[in-house]
Amino acid sequence: MNITDKSKARRNLTIKKNLLKMIEKRGYELGNEEDVLSIHDEHVYAKFMDNLASSYEREHGEPYPQYYNFYINNNCEPPQLLLAIFGYQDASNTQKIGKDFIEKIINIYEQYSALCAEIIIIIDAPLSPKAEGTLSYITDVKWQVFKEEDIIYVPIEYIYYSKHELVPKSEVKELLRTLGVTKNKLPLIYDTDPIVKYYNWDAGEIVRIYRDDSSINVLTPESVQYRLIVKCNK
Repeated sequence: MNITDKSKARRNLTIKKNLLKMIEKRGYELGNEEDVLSIHDEHVYAKFMDNLASSYEREHGEPYPQYYNFYINNNCEPPQLLLAIFGYQDASNTQKIGKDFIEKIINIYEQYSALCAEIIIIIDAPLSPKAEGTLSYITDVKWQVFKEEDIIYVPIEYIYYSKHELVPKSEVKELLRTLGVTKNKLPLIYDTDPIVKYYNWDAGEIVRIYRDDSSINVLTPESVQYRLIVKCNK
């Protein structure tokens, strides 16, 4: 393995681990991929995936789906599925991901549409205009597109990260009464914010943010702020 291949393999392992961390934070089980989180060497990861593929093929009699996987959340009734899928630029000179890839996603999703609650798409190149148009037709499930560079780091592990949590719907009315404001008077946070996107929170929900103010106020070292999630139309 040359330096370029080794660097790419290490990058792929980082992306995979960070994707799994995000999926786990959303309440989904990692199943047979849980051990990936404890792997730190790209060679060990490659061997692990080869063994996983071999076991899958023996059990199911078909090749392991290398570029996608389903994860289950058993805390819901009925249980919900998350589909995570990797997209790579097509063989043409456009250096974009084409419409055919989005159609593959739709075909995979439709087999499990009754249980599938989320789709995460990770891409290494921009979507073509036709691919974006086809993706816009998926309206009955929450989907997100992440560039690979978006998954290289984990926003909630950032050194200056402030804890974010979603205010339960059952607490919203009392919270607004206590604050003495209506919902639309709260400061805003866009759904493209890295933390909001990480958890896939919805527009219209309220986020509670715990700020570390110890460097500016020793009497009240922590403050709590609230933000209303709104859609970014850009």
